[in-house]
This record gives sequence, C-alpha cells and structure tokens, in this order.
Amino acid sequence: MALPGRGILLVVLVSVFWALATISVMVRVWSRWIKRQPMMFNDYAIFGALLFTAGIAISNIIAVAQGGIGSHLLETTHDQQIASQKIYTEVWILQVVANTFVRLSFLDLLRRIFKVRAFVNAVWVVMGLSIAYFVGCFITFFALCRPFAYNWDITIKDGECGDRYLPFLLSAIFNLLLDFAIILLPLPVLWRLQLKTGKKIALTAVFGVGIVVCVMTILRTVAVVDFNPPSAKKDFTYTVFYDALWSSLEPSLGVVNACLPLFPPVMQSVGASPFFSRLKSMLTNTGAVSSSGKASYKLGSASEWSSNHHNNQAWSKLKESNASGNQSIDTMPLTSIQASNLGSGKRATVPNVPYDIEISHTIEVREDMTRGPDRV
Repeated sequence: MALPGRGILLVVLVSVFWALATISVMVRVWSRWIKRQPMMFNDYAIFGALLFTAGIAISNIIAVAQGGIGSHLLETTHDQQIASQKIYTEVWILQVVANTFVRLSFLDLLRRIFKVRAFVNAVWVVMGLSIAYFVGCFITFFALCRPFAYNWDITIKDGECGDRYLPFLLSAIFNLLLDFAIILLPLPVLWRLQLKTGKKIALTAVFGVGIVVCVMTILRTVAVVDFNPPSAKKDFTYTVFYDALWSSLEPSLGVVNACLPLFPPVMQSVGASPFFSRLKSMLTNTGAVSSSGKASYKLGSASEWSSNHHNNQAWSKLKESNASGNQSIDTMPLTSIQASNLGSGKRATVPNVPYDIEISHTIEVREDMTRGPDRV
C-alpha cells in the first residue's frame, strides 16, 4: 500500500526540522570547543531535548508507515488504528519532556549571561514553573485512563478515561504562556545594558527568535481545539495531521532557538577561514560598477601604491568606447583620487596613507582597467 500524501509530508517536515535541530546542537558544541569552554548544564539539557525530539521524529515515521497516518480512517485496518493511537499517546509525553529540556537549557543560559540578582531570581521562578508543568503533565498522562492501555484501545472491557480534551487544551495554553514568559524575560535587562542601539536590536532579534516557537504553540493549540469535535475523531488518522505536525516541529525549533546565542564564535571562525578570506579578498579587489557609473579599484598595499604611483607603465589607459572622450586614469586630476581604510591590517610606511587604498572616480566605464597582465 502506497503511503498517503499527508503522511509523506509529515515525515519530510518533521525530519527536516529535526535535522536543523541536530545541526544547531553540533554548532553549539563546536562553539564550546572554539572558546575552550567546558560543557554546562544548559548543554546537557539541550542534548536531552535533541534526544527526545529524535524520538518524536521516529514515532511520526512509524505512525505513517505502520499506523496509516495521513489516510482516512476507513482506509486503515484495526491494527493500524490501534498502532497510531498508541504512538501519539507516547508522542504527547515525549513532546512535554523535550519542551521542558529546551526551556531549562535556555533559562540556564540566560542565568549565566545576565548575572543580575533580580533577573536570576525571575529565571529560577520560571524554571520552577517549567518543572511544575512537566510534573503536572506526567501525572495527568498516567492517571487519565484506567487501565493505561485504554488510551489507545477502547475495546478493553471495563476501561474508562476522564475528559482528555481539557488536559490537552490546558497543557497547550500553559505551554504558550511559558514560551512568552521566557521570550520577554531577558528584554528589560538587555535594553539596560551599555550597548549601542544596533547591538541591542541584534541581540533582541537573537533572543526573540523564540516567537516562532510561540507561533507553533498557537497553531498546536488551534489544532487541539479543531481535533476535539466527534466528527474529527471519527477520522483520527487523517485529522490528527496538524496536531502531530505542530507538536513535532515545536520542540525542534525550540532546540534551534536555544542554540542560536552560541553561534557567533563559529560564525567568526568560519568567516576568518582561508576560503572566506580569499573570497572576501576577491570581492574587494574586483572593480564594481554601479548603475550610476561609480567605479572603484583597490590598489593593494600602500607600499605597492607608492611604487606604482611613480610607474607610468603600471597602468593601462581606459579605452574609449565612444566619442565622449573619457579620461584615462593617468590623466585624472589628483582630486579624483580618494584614500579610504578598507581593512584592519597593519599601517603603511607612507605617511597618512592607510594600508589599503581605493581609487574612486565617477566616470562612464565601458571596459575594465588593468595593471599589466593582472586585473586590478
């Protein structure tokens, strides 16, 4: 039997976002290695979150392959229905555990970054609420149905369950409130720091990426409400799609969000690698012409500029493309030559001339200027 389109889409999306979470954790570990920092509690917590998100991803794959998720209920067998119900009963608790690890990791990281007593106390309070949320969900999970297997097999004789809709809805709402609290928590402290406004905005954006997680939580809450009507439950394997999707993506995005503040060391290391340094050099050494006719040519080091400035044969003239009579570089007035500091390298020996020189002249450029056999 071919897999349903909805099921394939669920597997692809969940797998892709789990892969992003895995890459984020790898970058996090790389960052710790670059800074020569030991692993901390927030690192171990995120490892736990990644492990449980892997369990969620694997569970979704099994639910599609063996539980008929994505197909209409009438197209599935009784065994598939039992399997899918059992899998998503387990996924709910996996999702709760994964989200709790994500929150504890992010909060511990904030506690180590912003060492303000009032803020640290607030972090401990939210940590306590996160743990209370986990305990409440865990107790509800095991106490809701008697016997426990009645969660997925309603054919069991004398089995009974309480109202399953209300606990799931309250869980989603409390989950959302915790996410918003964690996003807003560092902002007052962050904006009181003695930093440039641009830096504050950048840091706010990094910490505020968690708003995407909140969007996922909102969508999951809506999915829980939509899944409650009896008409939706009668086609469980088909209508559970959105609830399964948002419940699976939320912890994966949470892992990514918790790792983002540790990305800068890796980004700086990669940017300073020979490949990117060479690429940057190629880009800065290439004459770029804008639509307004602004041409820039990097001449290299000041010593090279000093020697080449006296070498009339170092430059070849710009070829005229029409009768407009464009000037060549060696006949331009001195006022057309501008020097600018393009890098942070060593200073040149030529007085008042920075290490990198740029010549700018607003002319109509039809062909590139070359110095000897090489392009400037």
